[in-house]
Amino acid sequence: MVLEGWSSDLIKSCGGYDGVTPNMERMISQGYFFNNCYASGYLSDQGMAAIFSAFPAQPKTSIIQEPNKYGHLPCINTELEKLGYHTSFLFGGQLSYGNIRSYMYFNGFDRIVEGKDFDSSIPQCKLGVADEYLYARQLEELAKEQEPFFAAMFTLSSHSPYDMPMEEVLHWGDKEKGYINSVYYADKCIQDFIEKAKTTSWYKNTLFVFVSDHGHRSPKNWVFYQPEYRKIPLLFYGEVIKPEYRGKIDTVVAAQTDLAATLLGQLDIEAGKYTYSKNLLNPSAQRHVFYSFDEGLCFIKPTGQLCWHVKDQRIDFEKTNTEAGKQELLQEGKAILQVLTKEYFSF
Repeated sequence: MVLEGWSSDLIKSCGGYDGVTPNMERMISQGYFFNNCYASGYLSDQGMAAIFSAFPAQPKTSIIQEPNKYGHLPCINTELEKLGYHTSFLFGGQLSYGNIRSYMYFNGFDRIVEGKDFDSSIPQCKLGVADEYLYARQLEELAKEQEPFFAAMFTLSSHSPYDMPMEEVLHWGDKEKGYINSVYYADKCIQDFIEKAKTTSWYKNTLFVFVSDHGHRSPKNWVFYQPEYRKIPLLFYGEVIKPEYRGKIDTVVAAQTDLAATLLGQLDIEAGKYTYSKNLLNPSAQRHVFYSFDEGLCFIKPTGQLCWHVKDQRIDFEKTNTEAGKQELLQEGKAILQVLTKEYFSF
């Protein structure tokens, strides 16, 4: 489940507000949750490349808008298809946005459903089908699906203009009141979906993965390149998780791009081609987060963080203990940006 624009600020287990996502909190108490995860970009199309191909967002562009370039990337979907998984991607809006449709078709999803494929009798919001109807369609599709399957979906109700079919429940948040109510609605839709999924034959064999496509400024009004803006949830949930790991909150520094190596590692699938992805469950893996923005980069490690601006060589949002530590973060961040940019232009 790729959740549209969920900020960690709306999740209590991430140190966020209480009461916005009560169902997610219940699932966190039963699943395996990464509470220190960061999105690679600030747009949905950038998030898709980071989640499915583990390719970090680039400054000023998005690789999945360039077919001559994204064709060089690996994709979780193709790895699973080789093992006999039946694959699908569902979205309630129009996948022409950000060229997502082209990217998904190229990577061979067996079934792709978008807004135009829903019955005209289903109520439409401005951007497409609300989350409750998307989850209902997913249940219909999976009732016909052959196992094993890899079923991806992308929600939209938590995207502005937040015209979800729900009366206002939360009466705070100032200018972001619509946003927090939309996430409250989206959270309720997840609860309804999970409860219905529990009655199916495939539920006990299924790992549910919840991750946001990007962050949000939230009522706290973060700057779009600030680490707090990029902080998102990443949750593994389901009966396939061993009992001794359920309810675990992992505080490891995690990047959105790390999902690929982590998920494939659990399936004993080689993930070496996902260069920018780290297995978060491997205690020997490096712990860092890199993301870029139009004029610079941010680099985060357990020892500190900083954002660096190219034009004026400015550093801000810095949290380091020593000058040497600051220079180390800056050098490593610049190195990754250089390698990433060189690779991007080589495609």
